[in-house]
Amino acid sequence: LDYEIPLAAQPKCDVIIHKLTEDIDNNSKESVAKIKLIDAYLKEFPRTVIVDPLSCVRKVISRARTCEHLSNIQRRLGKNCSFTQPAYIIAEEGVGTQEMVNQLAEKGLSYPLICKPIQACGTPHSHNMMVIVSKEDLHLVTVPCVVQQYH
Repeated sequence: LDYEIPLAAQPKCDVIIHKLTEDIDNNSKESVAKIKLIDAYLKEFPRTVIVDPLSCVRKVISRARTCEHLSNIQRRLGKNCSFTQPAYIIAEEGVGTQEMVNQLAEKGLSYPLICKPIQACGTPHSHNMMVIVSKEDLHLVTVPCVVQQYH
C-alpha cells in the first residue's frame, strides 16, 4: 500500500506485510494517517490477511506492558505456569538513584541487572541495553526503562 495515495485508487491485495512498529505508538500526523489507512483498508477488504495484526503488535511493543502481561499470566496460572519471568521494576523518568535502589530492594532484585528501553522496537534506541553490575553504576541508567535481574 502506498500511504500517499487514497485507498480507493489502490489495487486490492490479499496479504499485508507491514513495518509499522515505528508508527504504532507515534502520534505524529504521518504515523496516525498510516495506521488509519491500514485500518480503513482492512474494514473495506475484511478478507485481506495482515501479518502481525496491529492489535497484536501493540501488546508487545512496550516492554513494560509485556512484563505486566506475563506477570498476570504467571500469577493466574501459579505453579501450573510453564515459564518464569525475571523480577523487574519500571524505572520512570524523574526517578532518582536512591529511589531506584529502594525499588530494587523492594522487589528483591540483585546484581547484575539488565536495563532495556520501554519501547521494544521501532526506534533507533530500542535495542540499546546495558548491564549494571553494582549500585554505583545506577546513575548511568537511561530512563524510562525496564530493569530486570540478569541471569
